[in-house]
Amino acid sequence: GQVTVFWAAVADPDLKGYNVYRSELANATFNQVSNTLIPKGQERFTDYTAVAGKKYHYRVTAIDQAGNEGGYNNIASMLVPGNISTEVRWIRANSPYILAGDLNITETGILRIDSGVEILVAESDAFRLGDSSLVEITVSGAIVASAAADFPVVFAAQKANPEKGAWGGIRYEGVESTVNTLVNAVISDATTGLHISNSSGIFSNLTVKNCNTAAKIENCLDLQVDRVTAQRCPTGMELKSNTNLLVTGSTFVHPAIGISSQLNDGIEISGCNFLEYTETGLVSNEAGGNILFTNNLFVSPLGTGIKLAQRNVTIDYSTFDTPYLIQINQGNPVIRKNIFMAKR
Repeated sequence: GQVTVFWAAVADPDLKGYNVYRSELANATFNQVSNTLIPKGQERFTDYTAVAGKKYHYRVTAIDQAGNEGGYNNIASMLVPGNISTEVRWIRANSPYILAGDLNITETGILRIDSGVEILVAESDAFRLGDSSLVEITVSGAIVASAAADFPVVFAAQKANPEKGAWGGIRYEGVESTVNTLVNAVISDATTGLHISNSSGIFSNLTVKNCNTAAKIENCLDLQVDRVTAQRCPTGMELKSNTNLLVTGSTFVHPAIGISSQLNDGIEISGCNFLEYTETGLVSNEAGGNILFTNNLFVSPLGTGIKLAQRNVTIDYSTFDTPYLIQINQGNPVIRKNIFMAKR
């Protein structure tokens, strides 16, 4: 909730002090925020009126003994991390937003993100909260980001060519907001790109890259996740303890395991592509309910298309081009109207 601005001292012997100005847009009017003159020798100012989640731009001017004011210096900018408890909007004109510490959108907070906004996440967490080594975005209120097709919202590591797990990713925890929306976004370089726990919302047309796990979904009711593309992620999705979960139109490119699905009570996975996996396309060990895997494509020169640990599953209208097609450990699955082939 505060920002400290500091600057190099002016060497002019006639210097009396400094004024500090602030704006929420770099090309807009700057208003004085220091209120009183910052005395010579005290080349710093703490802004106690900063609001978490907003990005501020600061400029400093020098004042001589006669009261004459010099021109602006360069601009210093800061996105304030912390707890968002009101409504905040991120706009493309202010992009990129550099996130240096954990951002927590509380139950009363809403973060609206416009099309084309880029969020770059620092290597270390300035707050040392949660995972003290990684910056995390936690949502208990709502993110509203429904970007245009040509201008996705991008969440990525600030560092060039980062390793997997450079930041903690986006976690939804107990979100009941009906406005919660994440559509046409790119998430990269995190431990878990998207983690949805006991939450609702619209999640569609997402690309998750260079993460240890692209998406983790657990303890959700009647949730649909649509058109997720996972690239360069060892695990595409982890699905656990959900009720009536629907995953559609998603693509998993070169994972070790495309989807690991455990202890769900009712699940449908349809219209998905499992490509070039090295171990298994889909692993299923469900608790019960209606379990349907339909109209999916499994293509890889290695591994197994589907592994069934237990329960009565229906597998239909799918195509398998993989050395091992379906492994059945227990149960009486219905396997019908599929195409089995292994040309390679």
